[in-house]
Amino acid sequence: MTDGLQFARYDAHTVDALYDEMVRLYADTHEDMAGNSFYTTMRFESFFVRQRAHHGFELVAARKDGRLLGVAFGFTEIPGEQYALCEIMVAPDHQRRGIAKRLHDELLAPRPEHRADLYVRKDNAPAQAAYKKWGWTKIGDVQPTPESPNFDELVLPLPIAPGTA
Repeated sequence: MTDGLQFARYDAHTVDALYDEMVRLYADTHEDMAGNSFYTTMRFESFFVRQRAHHGFELVAARKDGRLLGVAFGFTEIPGEQYALCEIMVAPDHQRRGIAKRLHDELLAPRPEHRADLYVRKDNAPAQAAYKKWGWTKIGDVQPTPESPNFDELVLPLPIAPGTA
């Protein structure tokens, strides 16, 4: 159920307004990965600093009654061609209610690029199923850094119409 959600867009200059809340949300959404050094909040913060520095960085946040329930963000990977969807995360007590889909659509619908790509954990069955349902197609296996696990790389043609992908 996504009734009553309020969405806001942030860029690299305005995202600091929710930075601390977003880091707490990351920790909450990755509790199942505790002990895996790739999924620490310190690593997330380090990667986020680099991601937000890219051209075309944008973040969409979902709130209800003032509480941050989810975010989705990415950046232009290849100008005019490809947008990198870096993260979609929703508070654990609000997952499976359509919030991730709304964040996905809010972020990607206005993008001018021709396609979006993302990396998803191979063992993340709920995310894999959602992306497939939303029209994403697997194009390969990647290991973006030496310390990272292997991910499935997915691609989605853009533009999308909100609520249709």
